[in-house]
Amino acid sequence: MPIRLSVPLPFEPPPPVLMSQQTEAEGAADLAQAARWRYALRYRHEHRVQDEVEISVSFNLRADPAVRDAGPAGFAHTIVARLIHSDDGEEVEALRLRRDSPATEWPRVVYFTSTGEALDLGDGVDEGDERRYVLPVPQPMPGWQDLGLQWSGLDVAQAQNANAALSAVRNRGLVDDASDVPVYRTRTVTAPQPVAPLNRWRQDFAIRAGDEPVESALTAALDQLFGNRLVGQTLALQLSYAYAPESADGADLPLVTLPVALQAPQPFDASIPKRIVEVLSAWRDAYQPPTVRAQWRLALMQYAQIEPDTAQPLLDLQTLVYPLG
Repeated sequence: MPIRLSVPLPFEPPPPVLMSQQTEAEGAADLAQAARWRYALRYRHEHRVQDEVEISVSFNLRADPAVRDAGPAGFAHTIVARLIHSDDGEEVEALRLRRDSPATEWPRVVYFTSTGEALDLGDGVDEGDERRYVLPVPQPMPGWQDLGLQWSGLDVAQAQNANAALSAVRNRGLVDDASDVPVYRTRTVTAPQPVAPLNRWRQDFAIRAGDEPVESALTAALDQLFGNRLVGQTLALQLSYAYAPESADGADLPLVTLPVALQAPQPFDASIPKRIVEVLSAWRDAYQPPTVRAQWRLALMQYAQIEPDTAQPLLDLQTLVYPLG
């Protein structure tokens, strides 16, 4: 049986291969979740015993960092990945991640086997600045290793794009200044461009609680979506009135929807809910629509504050519903 020796290797490692990066909406159980998204990357590397892969995911990137805008500040999650091998070096038993800052959140990890099976390693174990992700069944070591990392709980107000950069380091911690074998570092592999979320929901979200007036209900809904970054978000709004006609046989008929007003994309300010109520009230007074089986409907589109000229949509809610009857 071959014996694994943690001795330095006298040749450079290949750079990691970034297979993909993507965003995905987390769900829409409520408005707060509707605004959250997850970022995932997948990469491949040799991951020999002597190797580490440095992974940095940067958020809120600008094409020109010197440009000032109203968007959220940049931040990054940076970790170092090393595989844990069996004593004979023939199998992979776990992945160990290390971080330099508590501000870096731990990702969820997926290990892809040589047959393409995805093994969900979950959120890892241990505490502090190292975390271990144990494979349910050890996997053969020869060949390139295939790993996926996923960060969840991002929201469209605080994180508006993301991009990955990876590099490999060989022999770190195994050599000193007197060694004939150096510590090797590959070039950094960076994705061509950042990816941005697009959370698009077509279901209705009811925003009225009891006798809550329209202005209060709308303000509360926007607070759920954007929190303390609500003011300044670039929002486009569409206001409508809808009612359900009564049928002779009591069957449910489709809603009849009438447009009320449009607001082109513009930065949100605290006066907008009040102005919306004024528009709705003026329309109601002018047309005297029925209030039984009726509702106000608001469609919302949020655009990125980062590089606003690109008009990048991040959140598309088809309907916030305020029942009238």
